[in-house]
Amino acid sequence: MVAIDDALLAWRKEFPILGHTTYMISHSLGAMPQRAAGRMQEFADTWASRGIRAWEEGWWDMPVTVGNLVGRIIGAGEGETVMQQNVSICQSVVTSCFDWSGRRNKLLTDGLNFPSNDYVYHGLARLGARVVTVPTPDGLTLPVELLLDAVDEETQLVSVSHVAFRSSYVQDLAAIVERAHAVGAMVIADLYQSAGTVPVNVRW
Repeated sequence: MVAIDDALLAWRKEFPILGHTTYMISHSLGAMPQRAAGRMQEFADTWASRGIRAWEEGWWDMPVTVGNLVGRIIGAGEGETVMQQNVSICQSVVTSCFDWSGRRNKLLTDGLNFPSNDYVYHGLARLGARVVTVPTPDGLTLPVELLLDAVDEETQLVSVSHVAFRSSYVQDLAAIVERAHAVGAMVIADLYQSAGTVPVNVRW
């Protein structure tokens, strides 16, 4: 029987940089797979030979096609995951769907959230959003009780990082979602640090 560690080690050769470097920033920019250069050349060749036709011959579908691959590791179904350029753009798209001008205008963010997420949120103040940050007591952790206590009837959106980028602290998403839904609020969970690393199922 092959050990899990051995099976994973077999993939090292697919990432050339790992042959001479200890690479520990995959959450920001993963090590390039050796097959990536060929795929990028294929993209360029398609662009050069098909031009505008490339959109209807596959490019339009790429965000969903790739999204379906990513969706498998977070428990999502076919067609339920779509790719965006980066986390900030994704946050902007999601928050643009809300009306921040009413009484329910509270956007709750956790004190360990990724900074670019908070930049987007604070920009919503001009639209009426009331951004409230639940502070971390030690800069590394954030007891879930502090977040749950901050969710109230005026909360429209709760933003939380599943795994904190600074400390690897794992947040209790299930408890947060249950509390938010109980008062009619929605949750946006940043899984960037957790998807593919710790068990994630968006249907739990």
